[in-house]
Amino acid sequence: MRNNYSLIITIFVLFIQQICFSQGYVIYQKTERAILSCGQGDIADGAVPCRNGLTGVASVKGNITGLYSSDIGNNEGCTDQSNSDRFIPVSNPEELFCGKTFNPTIDISNYCYDHEVSFVSVRPDDNFKILTPNPGIANKRTEITLEATPGYHPLVYNWQYLDINSNTWKQFPSRFLGKSSITFDAEDLFGASAEDYIDQSIQYKLELCNGWSPTGPYIYIFEYPSPGLSSIDTNPITCNYDSDGDFTINIDRNLFSNEELVITLYNSNNVLVGQEQTTSLINNGDGTFSFKWPRMLDAGSYLLKYQTHGGRGGIDPNDSSWNSLIVEPVTILDAAKVEFTITGQSEETCFDENDGYIDVEATREGNRTLYYQLIKNGTVQIFNGTKWVNYTGTNAQNETFNSFISNTTTRISKLGKGTYRVKVRDSHECYMRTN
Repeated sequence: MRNNYSLIITIFVLFIQQICFSQGYVIYQKTERAILSCGQGDIADGAVPCRNGLTGVASVKGNITGLYSSDIGNNEGCTDQSNSDRFIPVSNPEELFCGKTFNPTIDISNYCYDHEVSFVSVRPDDNFKILTPNPGIANKRTEITLEATPGYHPLVYNWQYLDINSNTWKQFPSRFLGKSSITFDAEDLFGASAEDYIDQSIQYKLELCNGWSPTGPYIYIFEYPSPGLSSIDTNPITCNYDSDGDFTINIDRNLFSNEELVITLYNSNNVLVGQEQTTSLINNGDGTFSFKWPRMLDAGSYLLKYQTHGGRGGIDPNDSSWNSLIVEPVTILDAAKVEFTITGQSEETCFDENDGYIDVEATREGNRTLYYQLIKNGTVQIFNGTKWVNYTGTNAQNETFNSFISNTTTRISKLGKGTYRVKVRDSHECYMRTN
């Protein structure tokens, strides 16, 4: 057997299409060959006299469609193979990212190489980074954005998360794969099961199918997404001297099973009025859900803030989480006073004629109906159809008030001699009051 000298150089480069990616890749290549003594022929009848191993790394740019293998070899007494270049197409670029084994066999007796096996895998070059800063402990979000260096092959952007229920790494839904920048919330990843993943630590990473990753996993915690405010409905105070105004807040979604809505109310000087919380909302049937503030309010201007959280017991009004929230104005309108004046009167013309009268004009809130009550010599009167007589019943509030003849004016007639007082109220039982 002759002594053999072998010089083997294997170079793999990316085949570049007319349209190329501007970013680079690193190719990991390991080649293993069986080298025969020259002229020995194939190796089917015995052991391989020699095996050479070669590992190399190359950095290239371009689209990943195939490999170009150039074999340059020279063994003493053997045929020169320097022109045995060959292009090995790759039908699926994923083969390269996951690692592809090429197994071309050269079985020619005059060649010194009988068998060659090459394993090749590809990863982005060192310019590839995860651009999103690691959140550290400030990792609570309602929406998460992950971003990597753009411009690489879509297969590079293989985003994954660790499912806390199965303890396995899973790919993101297909609409997020192949993108260098993604923004998502709990519902995007987990659909109808999103609530199970809120307030839980979840790991995220980008990893090629060959196991390469540019950095370790990031950990985020999904917070309950703040519901959107649809509207605030207010009710004014009933009478100008009342403190019975209220409001209802309408939001665009219902609460999760372990979620609490917390509402904090301040006056116009930013002084705390009160805080209320609830875990149950009223379904309005139009896609909105409501909560009515349970405390009665004076007329005036207020400032409202709201947020949700997991658990029970409200959120301290001095907690810093309130500082960044949008302030919603709430206005409780006043009610117009009931006021009236005596615009005219006439004495009884003759004894027992009962032809005296009093003219009254009044104002009130909106279009409320006005009523009057007549009191003679300190006794409430009731009209019996013919004349005014003393009321002896027990329900004067409902039985002795008479509606105005017109919206704002009336004449109280058929009055006999006496000293009279008049009370006026509206249909919401608001009275004229004097200080």
